[in-house]
Amino acid sequence: MAKLTEKRVHELLLADEFELAARLGRQIIKPLERIVSGDNLLLTAKAITLASLVDDERFFQMFEAVSRSRKRFLRVSIAAAAANLQPPRAEPILVRLLKSRDVGVRKCAIRSAAHVATPKLRKQLEEIKKRDDEKELRGLAREMLDKLPPA
Repeated sequence: MAKLTEKRVHELLLADEFELAARLGRQIIKPLERIVSGDNLLLTAKAITLASLVDDERFFQMFEAVSRSRKRFLRVSIAAAAANLQPPRAEPILVRLLKSRDVGVRKCAIRSAAHVATPKLRKQLEEIKKRDDEKELRGLAREMLDKLPPA
């Protein structure tokens, strides 16, 4: 198989060909890491989404780093993409992002936490529903919890 180029990965991302790109497996790791560390916001967000579809420890390490980034768009992107991760990988990232001071990050993390729905995340959503300073986020947490089957 020919070497996968960063240009080809850009093309796949721009065309929203996530399933095709995800099937490329480990060879997509290096190009995605370079894209995520770049400055193109659209490609970075799409690269994070794609990486969340590929189960690889290196991406999990990248997600951990991105979830601590000072760049809001990176934290929002990983908060949304975390819904695609396996629960043991998603939980620590979402626990951190649900505590963010940024309302937009917390909003995306609430939606993903409801999708992942581990006992720890459910408990955190219950706390947000009862005590968050933002009325909108309390309502969103309530809405997401109401959609979940009983634990």
